[in-house]
Amino acid sequence: MSQCNTGPVRPYRVTLRDVAQRAGVSQATASFVTTGRDDMRISEQARQRVLRAAVVSFDDSDLASWLRPQLTSVALPHAGLGRRAVELLLVQRDFAGVERVPMPLRTRSSIGRRE
Repeated sequence: MSQCNTGPVRPYRVTLRDVAQRAGVSQATASFVTTGRDDMRISEQARQRVLRAAVVSFDDSDLASWLRPQLTSVALPHAGLGRRAVELLLVQRDFAGVERVPMPLRTRSSIGRRE
């Protein structure tokens, strides 16, 4: 496994506001679409833009490419994570930092792109 960067991890949470801005719709519209409300009159075009802006999953399973729209996913390197965890436990027992592991993004049609 390649050498990973260490240091503080600054998580970024995608908010409803982010999804709405990316889709070019109001936060209310983004909220109705992402919560599955079908009692609101929202154009199919707006609904599709929100879904493309909002839908990303983790653990790139085969199911992600079978769904419609195909689901964009972060591919978790399970074997590499396990191997690195064992290395840290056996070799660097006093390791107290944060280890960043590259996780490729598999872009598919759920965000308006194809793999």
